[in-house]
Amino acid sequence: MKRLAVILGIIIALFSLNYFGVFKFNVVDGCQFIKPEFGFIKCEPIKHDKIYQNKLSSATGKVETMIKCGDVENTPECDFTYYLDCDVMGITGPFFEFQADGVPYCQIGSNNFCKVKANCKAETVFLSSVKAGGRVFVKGAFYDNGILGRDYNIPLKIRSKFIPYGLVVYDSGMAKLYSTDSCSLTSLGFKERINVCVEGDERACKNVKTENIIPFDTWVNYLSSWSYAPMDTVNAKIVDYFGQKAYCLIDTVYSIGEFRTEGGCYKYPKTAIASVECCPGMETQDYVCENFKWVKKSGPSECFTSLQCPGQGSWTPDYKNGKMVKYQCIDNRCKVVDEKKGECLPPAYGCSEGVCDPEKLRCVAQSGISVTCGDGVCSSESGENPITCSKDCKVPFIPSSNVMLYGFLTALGSLLLYFKKRDVVSLILGGLIGFGTAMIFELIIKNWIFVLLGISVSGIIIYIFGGAILMFVLSLVSIIKGGG
Repeated sequence: MKRLAVILGIIIALFSLNYFGVFKFNVVDGCQFIKPEFGFIKCEPIKHDKIYQNKLSSATGKVETMIKCGDVENTPECDFTYYLDCDVMGITGPFFEFQADGVPYCQIGSNNFCKVKANCKAETVFLSSVKAGGRVFVKGAFYDNGILGRDYNIPLKIRSKFIPYGLVVYDSGMAKLYSTDSCSLTSLGFKERINVCVEGDERACKNVKTENIIPFDTWVNYLSSWSYAPMDTVNAKIVDYFGQKAYCLIDTVYSIGEFRTEGGCYKYPKTAIASVECCPGMETQDYVCENFKWVKKSGPSECFTSLQCPGQGSWTPDYKNGKMVKYQCIDNRCKVVDEKKGECLPPAYGCSEGVCDPEKLRCVAQSGISVTCGDGVCSSESGENPITCSKDCKVPFIPSSNVMLYGFLTALGSLLLYFKKRDVVSLILGGLIGFGTAMIFELIIKNWIFVLLGISVSGIIIYIFGGAILMFVLSLVSIIKGGG
């Protein structure tokens, strides 16, 4: 009995996670189908006034040292300066000698040196606009005493003067500084690093990563935030639009774009390519959508329970007539028992900006594309559910208004298991199995013939094998359907 209880607990936990949408992902051709929002990561100046970096400090002028722009500085170019701690200036000097990359007369490695008349006690630029990676060989500073030789007894300092660059992340109009000493993407946080674009189209991920270090004054896109694009297989779905795979949302058909980040591949509604009356499969009390047009039903739809009606007994959008309606199964026919109108329909039909409040049917502001947990709207199409956002999505005690279905199956499960074991534990366990079975029927069964068949089969399985095997099989079916 303990082993059975453990198995039952695991099954109920898995079923609960599936019921609340944790296992449900929108996947198209192996890629997640989303509504993306992009930021960008740029290597740019973090200060607009030049700063200094000490490169050399010597007690004498005879140094013969190689210095480089960019070995410490993160900048596209440097100005090199010298400072001589001397007092006398005249015919004999002081002089300053060097070689540099890119200077024709005194290239590094040649026998020639650039020799300039130097200043005392003044910081002087001797070479400007040295590109990152550029080298300068400083031979030294001295007084030239002719036949008496050179006097290197001059304290010497070399500094670089430059605009510092860093890695700046722009997200939803805000900028945050990530690194002040390099423009390497490895310095990013995990969220930004894994969402850096590596492949894109002309609309998404325009600038993609080609190497780990971003060149100066350039940028790459990254996926800053996203939400799942609505995908309910009725009002929003992937369709074949005249031979082209496309995305249909209520009355608009979109082409499908694709991009990739370090973390995976994504597809998204790219460009509206057609306005249509409806998406195939949508229906109202009297009409059904076929080939993107409303077609009058040949006759009224038969039903056994309200679960077979549009909306399954709850409020549902009637996009054809622009209102919210509630259907009930009356005399084996799905009939509208209540309706209400507003300025929009969920999720955002009729809203030029933001989303439609499903209770007030009024357009409300939304921060960016991503749904915000705590905004009072439980947006299941964007991944919100009682587990990921309990503030917006409340957990109902009974997930359906069809009390008769739950009562009948709960009682049936209790009686069947009780008559087999004849104890209180079996009575309670059978009730739980029956209640879980009712939840599964509500979620995945839409035809009353299958409902009756399921009740019959479940009764036989419970009687022969016990309740654990039934819950295991039905939960697996639910998880597979929910995950798809």
